[in-house]
Amino acid sequence: MSFKPTSEMASAAKRGLLLRTKYNKGGTSVGVARARDIMNRKNLSASTVNRMVSFFARHEGNQAGGENDAGYISWLLWGGDSGKAWAKKTKRSLEKSGILDLPERDLADSIQLAAAKTDPLPSSKDYVQGTFSFRGLKIAIENPKGSVRIGRGWQCTAPAHYGYFIETFGADGDEVDVFVGEHINSDRIFIVNQQFNGIFDEHKVMIGFQSAEEAVATYRSAYEPGFIKTVNIEETDISGLKVWLKSPAKKPYRSSVMAANFSALKKIQKYYIGKRGKSLKSSDFVFPSVRAFPVTNFNDVKAAISSFGRSRFKDQYGLFKKRLIAIARRKGLLDAIPDKWKREAIQKRLSMFKEFRITNLAKGFEIGDQMFLFGVVLQPEVVDTQGHIISREVIKKAARRHTSSYRRVGLRHKGMVTSNDVVLTQSFINETESDLVMHGITIPVGAWAVEHEVLNPGIKEMVKSGHYNGYSVGGSILKTSKY
Repeated sequence: MSFKPTSEMASAAKRGLLLRTKYNKGGTSVGVARARDIMNRKNLSASTVNRMVSFFARHEGNQAGGENDAGYISWLLWGGDSGKAWAKKTKRSLEKSGILDLPERDLADSIQLAAAKTDPLPSSKDYVQGTFSFRGLKIAIENPKGSVRIGRGWQCTAPAHYGYFIETFGADGDEVDVFVGEHINSDRIFIVNQQFNGIFDEHKVMIGFQSAEEAVATYRSAYEPGFIKTVNIEETDISGLKVWLKSPAKKPYRSSVMAANFSALKKIQKYYIGKRGKSLKSSDFVFPSVRAFPVTNFNDVKAAISSFGRSRFKDQYGLFKKRLIAIARRKGLLDAIPDKWKREAIQKRLSMFKEFRITNLAKGFEIGDQMFLFGVVLQPEVVDTQGHIISREVIKKAARRHTSSYRRVGLRHKGMVTSNDVVLTQSFINETESDLVMHGITIPVGAWAVEHEVLNPGIKEMVKSGHYNGYSVGGSILKTSKY
């Protein structure tokens, strides 16, 4: 979904660019790029709209400066007063649609603004509460992080933002409560079955946490030491949370993902890892909540696939594949993932993207403000531009070595960029018996294909302009002679 800036916004952005040139100040490179898009009335993505809302909220008051004021120039670059009104209105319609899913930095800004609006020392039942939207769910902040929470016989400093899901009905008769952690775009969602004196009391949802341990630690620190004796916690995802919030039961939550197969997972865990699992962190497991399927090396990935294949709960195979690919990517072990899985993952992700350019060996995609480049790096048994022929085996070794040890990217072989500029997201070899055609790109048998996310704004522009339009590999060779 995209949105076209108004003519008033375009005029303001144009004036901002002229003033910036005249006085040589005001705005960052990001602001200049945004001004050019607005001036040309290019369609803006939902995430860009939210960045605009965040920008205007942070820089409120800059519009009062004169034409040689850096803050005023920056304000104009983002569309000026008309841009502020337009972004706010557009964001409101997005929130109502329930499709808003912000990048982490923008959603974090939205949460901070909501917390700032909340009275940290409520004096009445009708005190002001800030609100924000989390993947289509409206949340009100009752206690901002750092404020004082007062409960039944206790009080403490809130370790995280604390509030509730608007228009829900929890087990205690009030709205369903929620703690908001720092990692707000984490796909992992936890539900605590709160107990007092061994009796179930109500649920506490934990969003923005990367592990069950992190969620439990925050939950415990939200009460006086020793007040919480035991913690019963379950894991779900955003889809499961939305379904459950429609009618949360007045009994402990049991995850539809893990509970039914807990005993089966435990059996496989003992068979596969033995005593080694005790020394590993939760982040080393495919299923951290039951510490099943640890992954620390190449063979672990293969063993996990084999072990899961012998299990009886095939209905969870899709979830297992998704999590195993994620942990393998995080640990640099993607070479151990079956190529078929990697192709399926690429197909699923690229199907959401907007194609902006194509050559015979590379293709670019955009989704919101994200840009990806997908293409072929090396092909076997063909003469390259330097008159060399590379075998399938050499390509396979090069791909594995690059993925496991280097993962770096250069620009026209003149200098390396950092992971803050370009990051490897997929890498695989076509080991089938025939050529593959993916998104218009032919991947010959034995060829090495990759996908990168482009993060640097300057490099993005060079890719879109066609200056960078494909892949080339750098390295050294040892020439041998038949004589």
